Amino acid sequence: MNNEIRDILSAYNINPNRITISGNCRIINDELVLKPSSNDDIMKTYDYLISRSFDYFPYPISIDNKYEIYPYVEDIDEPIEQKGQDLMYLISLLHSKTTFYKEIDVNEIKKVYESVLEETNYLDNYYTNLVDNIEKEVYMSPSEYLLVRNIN
Repeated sequence: MNNEIRDILSAYNINPNRITISGNCRIINDELVLKPSSNDDIMKTYDYLISRSFDYFPYPISIDNKYEIYPYVEDIDEPIEQKGQDLMYLISLLHSKTTFYKEIDVNEIKKVYESVLEETNYLDNYYTNLVDNIEKEVYMSPSEYLLVRNIN
C-alpha cells in the first residue's frame, strides 16, 4: 500500500486490517472500496440524480481529485431471473426519473428535414457525376469498376 492511500485512509480514521486488490480498486476490511477517480464532475451527476429522486446507488463517502471511497456491497445470492428483473426495474426507473420532454416547433422539424434532404440530394448528384465521368473512359480501372458497380 502506497503512502498516498495510507494518508487518505488515516484522514478518515480507517485502520486497514485487510486490503483486497480487485483490478484498480482496493477493498478495505470488506467495508469500503477505494478506487481511482474517473470523472471530475461525478458529484454533479450524483447531485442531479438525487434532485430527480433517484437514490438507488451507493453514495460516495469521499471524492477528491485522485480517489473515491464508496461503501462495499457484497453480491447477494439470488436467482439470475430476479437480478434481471431488478436491473430492468432500476433502468426503467432511472429513465423515467431523468427523462424530460422538450416541445419542438414544426418549423424546426421542417428545417431538419430540408437540410437532410438537401444533403442527400447533393451526395446523389455528386456520385452520379462521378459515375458519368468514369463511364466516359474507354477502360475503367478495377477500383473505378467496383465503384460504378456498387454506387447504389
